[in-house]
Amino acid sequence: MKKHLLKALLIPLLVGLYNISIAQTNLALTATSTHSSGGASASGYGPELYNNNVIPTYLSGGTYEWGWVSSNGYIDYIWTTDQTIDSITFHNGGASTNRHFTSLTLQYWNGTAYVNIGTITGSITNITGYKLPTPVTTSRIRFNSIAGNNPAFREIQTWGNLLRDVGVTQILSPSGIFCANEQSVKVIVRNYMAGTVSNFPIQWSVNGVPQTPYNYTSTLQANNGPGQFMDTIVIGTANFNVGANIIKAWTAIPTDVNKSNDTSSTVVTPSNFTLNAEEDTICNGTASSIQLMPNAGYSAGIIQWQESNDGLNFTNVSNNVSFSYNTPNLVTDKYYKVFINSGVNGCYSSIAKVKVLDVPYQINLGNDTAVCDKVSIILDAGNPGAAYLWHDSSISQTFKVSTPGTYIVTLTDSLGCTASDTIHVFQEVYPSGYFDMNNWGGYNNPTYTFVAHLQNATSFFWDFGDGSPTSTNNPVNHTFMTMGTYNPKLHIFNECGTEKILTKKVDIKVGTNDVTINNSITIYPNPAKENVYIQSKDNLLIKHIRIIDALGRNVLSQSINNTSAIIAINQLNSGLYTIILETVQGNSIQKLSVE
Repeated sequence: MKKHLLKALLIPLLVGLYNISIAQTNLALTATSTHSSGGASASGYGPELYNNNVIPTYLSGGTYEWGWVSSNGYIDYIWTTDQTIDSITFHNGGASTNRHFTSLTLQYWNGTAYVNIGTITGSITNITGYKLPTPVTTSRIRFNSIAGNNPAFREIQTWGNLLRDVGVTQILSPSGIFCANEQSVKVIVRNYMAGTVSNFPIQWSVNGVPQTPYNYTSTLQANNGPGQFMDTIVIGTANFNVGANIIKAWTAIPTDVNKSNDTSSTVVTPSNFTLNAEEDTICNGTASSIQLMPNAGYSAGIIQWQESNDGLNFTNVSNNVSFSYNTPNLVTDKYYKVFINSGVNGCYSSIAKVKVLDVPYQINLGNDTAVCDKVSIILDAGNPGAAYLWHDSSISQTFKVSTPGTYIVTLTDSLGCTASDTIHVFQEVYPSGYFDMNNWGGYNNPTYTFVAHLQNATSFFWDFGDGSPTSTNNPVNHTFMTMGTYNPKLHIFNECGTEKILTKKVDIKVGTNDVTINNSITIYPNPAKENVYIQSKDNLLIKHIRIIDALGRNVLSQSINNTSAIIAINQLNSGLYTIILETVQGNSIQKLSVE
């Protein structure tokens, strides 16, 4: 009867332990095991064998399979974080039936001291089970005052529910502006429990298609403590198609106590990037504004505008990160697109073409000019057949101008393109000035230098008053050949042709012996071509000879110091020249014709 009674008592206990082991976790596996004294590790019976997850055969021999503790000693299980324990399983016995424990006191650490939970009675059977009256949460368990003959244990298991409450609270990305291609998926995960939690999987799907789970290996701190109880992580990448996409992410923990906060889901829609030109057909030399749609949510550096002349080969447009782009004044067709640096690969917008219309009209009203007194000018815009619009709203091709002002004409073609020109017309300004006349040849050499000082003059000429040719040089040298009174004049003109004459008076007195000297010197041949011969009839010494052209320029100067000379003139151009012969008695001034 005693034997049957023992069996009847054991059966309910074993059934209960089986259920516990299925639904619960052996928390002892993560504890550090020590004892007061007893089996040593070096001898193969150390305290680490109490929780090494190896349960040798009951009453078997051998080493490194079970440990023992000195009679009335204790065994400690210590964890790094609090654990919740609700039952214990003792796998009794070593190699001898008299090594079972007979009783022990179960205690837990409350942070400052050990507190008794209850007394556990041992037996000679191979398994002893104990259900705590109330589960305790602690970081230390002590099996104290273990009675028996140096009791041996094949394994001591502590059971508890690894209660967790962890969930994905939000899916952060992709969101907002992103491309229809491969994108990173970022979520926030949170610990709702009062204890730490780590090492749990996060499962997720896109449009119902399961993705590779993410294993979270970091530790989330208690939600009621100072540590980090939430974390932001990228759980993977996925390809997102044009249109709506459903992202779902959740924690997959069987012992999660609240399934309602495990899962988060969202619907995301990639942007379909298009370009919209304010004007896709523009006139030559004008601009257009191009908008990127959608036109909000872009961050700095995400946009790269590109342009092309042929729609195939694009180059970057620098210094533009806005959703709009104002083209320069275009003279040829241009193509535009935008690269969006979003997600893993980025993407391109559609291509927008801006067509430039040729301007058929070229207008030139001429340079700015002056209007002369009592004279009108006609401005002609040209381009017969165009639509004309002058500044005064007249619409003729030509415009008559008789007063100063600014005159503008605009031409419009059949496509609406325009061209314009402007001319400024000023009032006539009359010419003015003066001239200097300086004698540098002396009494017997009446050669003068004329210098003109002009204002508002567009042209001029000299009239020396002695019948010689006029000149347009400034300055200019002129020699008066015979004595007398002359009135040299400077004629000046403005752009209207208005003339003003400046004049001075000069008295030319040739020395009394000039005529005699002229008669004493012969110049031949005259006209001449190659050489000219000079001969003094009275052996008059000729010191120097100068030849001056019709403009008063000194074209030949030569010392002679003889009564005769041969002068080469083949280097002179055809024309009329003046020869001045300096003698010891005075100067001889004569004309020379060069063929």
